[in-house]
Amino acid sequence: NLYNAVRGLKTSRLRTALLGRLATERRSFWRMGSAIKDCFDDALHAEAMTMLRAKRDARAAGCYAYALVDHVKATAPLLELTGEIVDWSPGDDSTERGFFHYALAVGEKAALDAKDYDLVRRAHAAQAWIEEPALEPDDHARGRGWKNPLDEPGVIATLQAVLSGE
Repeated sequence: NLYNAVRGLKTSRLRTALLGRLATERRSFWRMGSAIKDCFDDALHAEAMTMLRAKRDARAAGCYAYALVDHVKATAPLLELTGEIVDWSPGDDSTERGFFHYALAVGEKAALDAKDYDLVRRAHAAQAWIEEPALEPDDHARGRGWKNPLDEPGVIATLQAVLSGE
């Protein structure tokens, strides 16, 4: 019920409580993302980025990327998040690495769409060594598969051109 309580409230204490769930949520990703959307503004994003920079939590980064992509639908914050996490290490937990891989994949696709080719290359290199498939948090919690946008034929061709320097 935390998500219903903070929906629409924009106090710093409630934002902090909501953002704290990025690292600890295990099941209610849709509700978390929806609450972030309802509370989203520049202050929430700034607080999220400050928290993520301080903790370098790969799971939280994946959950925040999910909220930005599926709920907030905001490209600029996703690009900022991607630029921040490309140098992180995702840790030892396979689910955490999958969430981190997801954040890098959706960030790479956003960078590709925005024609930020340097960020595309950095995100691509950062996720290339992650063995676990990208896990979209809500689909993972519900036992559903997720289709990586980087696997679309048109995207593959564009990505190859960017990575080759063409």
